[in-house]
Amino acid sequence: MVYQWDAFDPSSPNYQKARPWVAAANGPETFFETSIGTSNSVMIDGASDKGYFKLGYTLNTDKGYLPNSNVDKNIINFGAGFDVTDKLKFFSSVNYTATDGKGRYGTGYESRNQMTSFRQWWQMNVDIQEQREAYERTRQNVTWNWADPTDLVPIYWDNVYWTRFENFQTDSRNRYFGYAGLSYDLAPWLNILGRVSLDQYDEIQEERFAVGSIDPSQYQRYNRNYRELNYDLMATIPQRNLTDAIKFDALIGTNIRKTDVSSIRASTNGGLVVPRLYALSNTLNTLSPPTETYNRLQVNGYFAKVGFVYNNWAVLDLTMRRDQASSLPKENNSYYYPSASLGLILSEFMSDNGFISFAKARVNYAEVGNTAPPLSIADVYNLGTAFDDATIASLATTKNNSNLKPERTTSLEAGLELRFARDRFGVDVTVYKQNTKDQILPATVSRATGYNSVFINAGDVENKGVEVQFFARPVVTRDFNWRIGVNWGLNRNKVLDLGGIDNLQLGTAQGGFSVNAALGEPYGTIRGTNFTYLNGQKVVNAAGYYQNSPTSNEIIGNVNPDWIGGITNSLTFKNITLGFLVDVKKGGDVFSLDLYYGLATGLYEETAGLNDLGNEVRASLADGGGLILPGVKADGTPNDIRYDATNFGIYGYRRNPAAGFVYDAGFVKLREVNLTWDIPSRILGDGRIFKGIALGVYGRNLWIIHKNLPHSDPEEGYGAGNFQGHQGGAYPTARTIGFNLNLKF
Repeated sequence: MVYQWDAFDPSSPNYQKARPWVAAANGPETFFETSIGTSNSVMIDGASDKGYFKLGYTLNTDKGYLPNSNVDKNIINFGAGFDVTDKLKFFSSVNYTATDGKGRYGTGYESRNQMTSFRQWWQMNVDIQEQREAYERTRQNVTWNWADPTDLVPIYWDNVYWTRFENFQTDSRNRYFGYAGLSYDLAPWLNILGRVSLDQYDEIQEERFAVGSIDPSQYQRYNRNYRELNYDLMATIPQRNLTDAIKFDALIGTNIRKTDVSSIRASTNGGLVVPRLYALSNTLNTLSPPTETYNRLQVNGYFAKVGFVYNNWAVLDLTMRRDQASSLPKENNSYYYPSASLGLILSEFMSDNGFISFAKARVNYAEVGNTAPPLSIADVYNLGTAFDDATIASLATTKNNSNLKPERTTSLEAGLELRFARDRFGVDVTVYKQNTKDQILPATVSRATGYNSVFINAGDVENKGVEVQFFARPVVTRDFNWRIGVNWGLNRNKVLDLGGIDNLQLGTAQGGFSVNAALGEPYGTIRGTNFTYLNGQKVVNAAGYYQNSPTSNEIIGNVNPDWIGGITNSLTFKNITLGFLVDVKKGGDVFSLDLYYGLATGLYEETAGLNDLGNEVRASLADGGGLILPGVKADGTPNDIRYDATNFGIYGYRRNPAAGFVYDAGFVKLREVNLTWDIPSRILGDGRIFKGIALGVYGRNLWIIHKNLPHSDPEEGYGAGNFQGHQGGAYPTARTIGFNLNLKF
């Protein structure tokens, strides 16, 4: 009998009472709720010989599987066009989306991500529903994780319901995007088109930490405005006959893209004065100046394309684009996009009754350029909070580079498409090679320089691979059709050049590992401490646990998969269609922070059970407990040192290198199943009310058939961009089951 967390809560029925130390009746799985989403839409359209219009409205509502979480979207779509004259046509489209979110899930290693607690540090005697009752009784942070019986404040973790109902986030976004343009037939062989398009949104994000949380109380507000304008003018020559054998088409045009992004972030300083009042004016100390940003980018482009078709069996396309970007130095601000593609319809030379019903070979070459992020050339000072009357300024943590060049990607691709037996089955094979040079990356540097990173152009990264698509229709009858689709892809990448350095660190994270671009290695190697090996066996030290490598610079993983693939099946019987999709990923590595900590704290089943003697591994050594780790001692003899399993960390981070928590991220998943019934016209009657009704049910992420990462979905990670291959505080994958009703009037 022990005094547990609720024995110190005066509002609890267990106040000052001791209870048995046993596993809770309601574990973390009872924290999650059933997520419900709806999507309702209506569309009206009309057309005549002079024009058309369409108007639609959609309402999406999604209730998350965490308490106090939801996202609502209102979407309006409008499109219209009409012929001003026989030669002049007007066209337009306008879309509006209003999004309101509440209680979006916390990410990474922070107090608002409850999964970091559940997966890494949770105390198994804590009943989730008792935590909920404690919060609802008092609306206070009655946590399971008190600092001390005489100091009833949280030490590391808040009550999970306090987090969800007090420290929640809200956001709203209004987005407008669309275009309007005119098309004029200057001649039967020449069309001029002008178009203006806009993508604009404004959003506000509000974050709060309530008084009494493990984090200092705070209210933060972030406002962001984004606008992108595109101006297009182009002249097009539709496909025409140059000779009886050669057809020709062409296009030339210009594009101006202007992007403006402004934001302001402000926060209370030192805490909140009045609890639960979330306003910037409710600040304990004088407000610090808000962080303001304003980025502008303009890219001026010119492009052209010509195409030739010879006797309907040879197709040649040539394109060129030149862009000039404002975010690059003047002497390096232009880059080009040439491309050429050739397709040959080989089946034109084959017999009509041959086994091969269609054959096409293709090859193409392309170059693509890319600019730098705005404000990455010149160093500027940031103004901070004044000290008395003295203005304080500081440099950003990323060093800018006035010598940046545009990124360049060159690619060469060849393919062969074949269809057989009157399209009963076919295959499409593509091989490619792609080199990306002068990538613009913020490379990590020593903080002794005064910076965390510096923008550089980073060498040459090569990708080579094969992609295969296969389809078959094994059964084709009047009432029943079965179609199978298979796709498979293999990619191998390698860092060929890093501009004079051997390793570029793409990012580091908790757990003592990093993801890197290393010269001569794949882009995305994981580095960290490794085991020490002797003749292929892990070496243990004199205490009986594994000996770590002397450095943390060992290559211990690779984030890139060996290959990926998928299989789709579609079976149609009269008006009923059943389809399903299986996704496969083979290989690729991920570092699990959840297991790094959770195995140390004893949360997972691997830390319990029977040892080699048939005794409880968690029993004392005197009672026959403990474990002998597989491996050898320094002299090469088999390990026979029994280690006390109750010592913190024997399974986790305290006694194991980072390599011990790198896992194969491969999987096989039943990604989707859908069933649709198009109600036959004989049931609908004469169609005066309904022209068509379709009923459907579907499911997504239904089953992880196989995986190698324990206790989590391998696809759940918080890496973004170049920094992949790490996982922590992973949320459970949601299984979605839905129903569709489509009515046509």
